[in-house]
Amino acid sequence: MARPHHTSGFSDVYPSPPSYEEALTSALQPPASAPSLPHDDGFSVGGFTGSDFAGEDCDDLTIDRDMDEERDYEESRPLKMGRIPDAKAQYTGYGSTTNDIKQKENARAGHEQEPSWTVVPPSIPEAEGSSSRAEPVPTATLQPIPVVPPPPIFAGVPSSPGLMNSQDISIAGYTRTKSGVESYDEVLQDPYQLYRFFVAHNDRPTMKVVITGHHMERRSANETDSNGNTKVTTNSVKVVDFEMEFDLTQYINPGGLLYVSSSKPGEPTTLKEVMEEHAEDENAFKELHLIKNIKWEYKDLTKAISHAIRSVRYHHTITVDYLTGNDRIIVRSSSPAAKFMRSNWTKAFCVVTCLGIVFYPARALIKRVRDKSLKSQFQMTISARDFYNSHYWAIVNQVQYV
Repeated sequence: MARPHHTSGFSDVYPSPPSYEEALTSALQPPASAPSLPHDDGFSVGGFTGSDFAGEDCDDLTIDRDMDEERDYEESRPLKMGRIPDAKAQYTGYGSTTNDIKQKENARAGHEQEPSWTVVPPSIPEAEGSSSRAEPVPTATLQPIPVVPPPPIFAGVPSSPGLMNSQDISIAGYTRTKSGVESYDEVLQDPYQLYRFFVAHNDRPTMKVVITGHHMERRSANETDSNGNTKVTTNSVKVVDFEMEFDLTQYINPGGLLYVSSSKPGEPTTLKEVMEEHAEDENAFKELHLIKNIKWEYKDLTKAISHAIRSVRYHHTITVDYLTGNDRIIVRSSSPAAKFMRSNWTKAFCVVTCLGIVFYPARALIKRVRDKSLKSQFQMTISARDFYNSHYWAIVNQVQYV
């Protein structure tokens, strides 16, 4: 006989949820009778595992070193392209809020307004024969010295990590994809414009946590072969008990920190070197990728969520996945050969004539892709503990099992 079907209402049965510390220190019970899948109680972020995130943090020494180099690179070279936005677009940012702009204007107006006091010069004795009628004493108005310095000239490519700000606006064309942004613009052959493109599109990625509970069942079915013989086959079927998701994008800090990941000896170690090497590379199929990472306590939160679900007597397989989007920025070559291979007519011709069997493998051998050099690290504005405490009942109330 099947067990009764349970739904929400655990808040009445469990008025006191387990604490975050208890969830991390308690041992989880394995599934009762269902075989475990490869991702049992595991997690992944956009195809990456927790160990991948552990190695992507840039240490403080690297950040300090690169921050010192940024000013040097800002003035290291003049602009080559000359196609930069006007000063207002360059220094009045799309990322600045209305309140920030008003506060700066009010602060500047407060310093420039005419003071309410006057400075009276020393009295001068009247000359003989002068009129006894007192003349008005001239006053001198104090002229305040501006305390807000003019914005510096933005020139050169910083060689260090830089937080995204409103001054970085790119003029390169681009297209939106499911994974992020791609561009084939010829202007990106200039390292300065290449840097501006990466910084301008270094907006925060999207992320959601998907929590799934399932078990395996063996089901029998009758199959008839071509000779009319019938036989019974038994297969294992995955049955999803519940699936819920929570959007985490709102908790991601919008400012990402650009940096160069640890590289092998002889490879570029600064943003300046990466940009200039890509611009000078003569490979017709070169590509430069930037990957956005989100730093968080994934393992601890996964364990806490699993413990919360176990606390309401669910003993089947639990899977916690962290799915990300808008986490790639790709710059592809603008060479004629690359444009020819990307053309839809070329792809159709290769399919009809089967020449794609030769062309595309050859391109893969020639193409040079740098997809592990540039990184952008984002921080979460909420801790895993706070997310667990605020979403505990929302999670356990959606648990269903049979």
